[in-house]
Amino acid sequence: MAQSPVIQFSLQELQQAFPATRREQLRRVLDRCRADLEHPLLSIGTGCHITIKRATALEMALDGADPATIAPAVSLSEARVQQVLANVQAFGMEALYPRFEETLPMAKPLDEKSLWKKSILPDLKSAPQGKGIPGGKWRPSTVTDYLVQSGAVEDASISQISAIIARFKDKRSKVSIEIGGGSLDLSGELQFTFAEPETTSHKRIAPFEFIWGFMFAMVLFFLWIFSSYPATNMSPFMRWGGGLLMVLAAVLIFLTIVKQTLEWWLLQRVLAATPGANADSLTASALLKTWVRRDILGRPVNGKVAVRSVRGMLVKWTRNHVPFMKPKKAAAANDVVQETNPINPMSAPPLKILHSESLPSTPWEIGNMTDACNALGEPPIRTLYLWVFEAQGSQKICETQGWPQLGPVHMLLNATALPLKQLVHASKNLLLRDPESVDREIATYTDSAGTYARPTLFEQLGVLKGTTYEGYPIHTPVCTDGSWEHALHTLAKRCDLAVVNLSGYDPTHPGLEYEIHHLLSGGPPRQFFFIYDYGTDADAVIESVLDVWSRLTNPPASAPTLLFLRTGNAENDEYEAQFRSRRETKTAMKKYFGQKAAGYVPVAGRAAAYVRQSASVNLGSANVEVRPQATA
Repeated sequence: MAQSPVIQFSLQELQQAFPATRREQLRRVLDRCRADLEHPLLSIGTGCHITIKRATALEMALDGADPATIAPAVSLSEARVQQVLANVQAFGMEALYPRFEETLPMAKPLDEKSLWKKSILPDLKSAPQGKGIPGGKWRPSTVTDYLVQSGAVEDASISQISAIIARFKDKRSKVSIEIGGGSLDLSGELQFTFAEPETTSHKRIAPFEFIWGFMFAMVLFFLWIFSSYPATNMSPFMRWGGGLLMVLAAVLIFLTIVKQTLEWWLLQRVLAATPGANADSLTASALLKTWVRRDILGRPVNGKVAVRSVRGMLVKWTRNHVPFMKPKKAAAANDVVQETNPINPMSAPPLKILHSESLPSTPWEIGNMTDACNALGEPPIRTLYLWVFEAQGSQKICETQGWPQLGPVHMLLNATALPLKQLVHASKNLLLRDPESVDREIATYTDSAGTYARPTLFEQLGVLKGTTYEGYPIHTPVCTDGSWEHALHTLAKRCDLAVVNLSGYDPTHPGLEYEIHHLLSGGPPRQFFFIYDYGTDADAVIESVLDVWSRLTNPPASAPTLLFLRTGNAENDEYEAQFRSRRETKTAMKKYFGQKAAGYVPVAGRAAAYVRQSASVNLGSANVEVRPQATA
């Protein structure tokens, strides 16, 4: 097909910038998008609706198609196809994602004002759940994806949609409804937030959140203004009622500061009181000095500045928000995933990228669980559950996806994951500082089926607080720098399956490379797979795992098949309902919880069954060592 010289020149440069390895990366991006789009409404916010259009256009261009041929195949205009290819040529594969900052031209009748009035505003008036989209409120990413998925626009960027909403939301926040020849203006709060979900939980680097200190200062300022305001200009209700509200607000903020200060202080004492620690570090002056130097001033420890220190957070915010500080990629050669010199002589292993809800259903009978039979009706599966310490808010998925009903779960913790309740009652032996203490702790583990109290790790889950679950124990050894590697290898030998939860993974401070390296090298355990939630950059996760593979110095005899699963953000009432329905004595309540539990999707059972069938192995521990059952 004849092509213009300009387009031909552009295609030649693109083809030169995309050797075979980068073409494979592009195919992985497309495979991931197709897996996400098996559930299009659930996946709104992941960017797959936009990325698959741009990535398909790029793939067709690399195969020699011109923009006129590409445009109808990807539902984009020819001019937009040319712009996408130009963006990729200039900025690399980052331009395939809706987070890529650009302003798409809009003309009447679909200019920015018309888009806001006819498409964005009506949707923001109602919560996304009404359209089958998960989430309490609309976010920039979900609005952008939904506009493309619904056909309101052919393509969009998150930055542009956010700017449109910010420009018009205060000027025009009413919906006009025609009634009997007239119109009625309805106004209400927009179901929208500019905040994207934050997978990284608060790490106790300071006695209190700085935002609370700022709010406390503002309350004091308003109290000062209130006290100096002439009393004759306000009613008694305003004078006493407003003052009371201000006092209550100040008290609540003060109590929050006290709580967070107590958490920080107790954490330092637990760290210092563990056998093997320096007793001098228990003094108030030593604790204060450590906090100021490491977490406030950001002084390097072992040559590394803490990412979540005040200095580290300030540097990260500056680089992400100050325009002239943002790192810009000038050419496709400087892409997100840099070309590296692989050490591993083996080629990349085969990949399977799936959505967890697309896996076949499996039996799930929690009433039949015994020491020798799990909820699938099979021998219990000892699971090693690995997660990103920098994303502590995601470990709750360990329980609500059903892993404790398949068999004993083993997950390593660090001290910053401990809640206030556990810190208050912490014993001197809570932290495991050396291999010997790890071995003593693991020797006490029981794997019997029964009713267990939820670990304090999960007690901040609202409806799950203070309750119990039926299944197998969740073993949570709390390790330090001197014990976690030994604990990992010891627990790995004990387990049949490893689940690597990469939710919240950030390539700038990823973690888990050591654990992934261990699994890719042959384990144990030999069977493993990777999961990530809707808020995680799945393509970065996949490429980072493959990067670990490329740097293996001791690869296994045969390459394993790497399985990646997109899963839901799994705090749900249906998980708890399956236990409540068994305990209820009232018929009506038993029926209510039974109906609610029917909507529970046990991701753990489906994933374990898929691994077993695809690998043709028996995951269960047929001869599980059983010790006396622990009391709840």
